[in-house]
Formats: sequence, structure tokens, C-alpha cells
Amino acid sequence: MSRRQSFYFDAAACSGCKACQVACKDRHGLEVGRLWRRVSEVTGGSWQQEGSVWHNTIFAYHLSTFCNHCEKAICLEGCPSQAISRRDDGIVLINPEHCLGCGYCSWVCPYSVPQYQPDRGVMTSALFALRTWMLAKNQPVWRPVPFGLWTPATFLN
Repeated sequence: MSRRQSFYFDAAACSGCKACQVACKDRHGLEVGRLWRRVSEVTGGSWQQEGSVWHNTIFAYHLSTFCNHCEKAICLEGCPSQAISRRDDGIVLINPEHCLGCGYCSWVCPYSVPQYQPDRGVMTSALFALRTWMLAKNQPVWRPVPFGLWTPATFLN
């Protein structure tokens, strides 16, 4: 049985502050307009009157989207140049040496995670904080994120 690295995200504790988005952008030196992690607000519901009483079904929550390093990564299957690979621990990586910059991986990704880097002409994606994990010997890297929202986790396949 192999082990697959992942992050556990507690959406109930997320305030939508975007500290995780800023930390990722800062850590990887991403230029304006490119985010490997995006925080979105999901809202809905309405007010409904029942007699003289009003009830609501209003809800709001935040969702932090990033590369999920999917077990069945459609980006990996769909890359025409085979520039996307998966490590033994489940981390999905884009090799810029083989990437054509065609954008197909982003089109097929349900989260639209891979993003085009125009100055290099290749697609890029989150690295699962890989560099920091390797340097810190697999210690958590999300110190700027409040409330302990992100927890590194290992799942058994």
C-alpha cells in the first residue's frame, strides 16, 4: 500500500482572509495576476416569509482551491507532451523542460489550476510546498495561515 501526501483543509474554520493565497504567492514569487491558490466566497439562499415570520436559508463559506494532486489527475492524462508526472508520494508536477505551453492541462482540470507563465512559455502549478517540505524535513509550512487551517496529511491508497 503506498502513501499519498495531501493537505487537510478545514473550511468551517476559514474566514476568507486569503492569508494562504498571499503566503503561496509570496513563497513562490508569483507575478501579478498569477495565483496557484485562490480563495473564493460561495454564497446563496434567500429570505422566505411564512405568515408574519421571516426565515432565511442564507449561507456563505469560503473555498480555497489549488492543485489537489488528484489520484486520477486528468491533467496528467491529457498532457500531449507528457510534461506532467506523479511522484511515488502522489505529488503531481509539471516539468517545464517538456511543457509545450498549450494550456490543455488547465482546460481539462476541473479546478483550472495549471496557469500559463508567459515569460517562460510554459504552464505552471502549485508544487505542494515541495521545496519547503524537503528543506524542513516534512514540517508544516503554512505558518502565516491563522487557526491551523492547513494540516499536512498522509493518506493510504
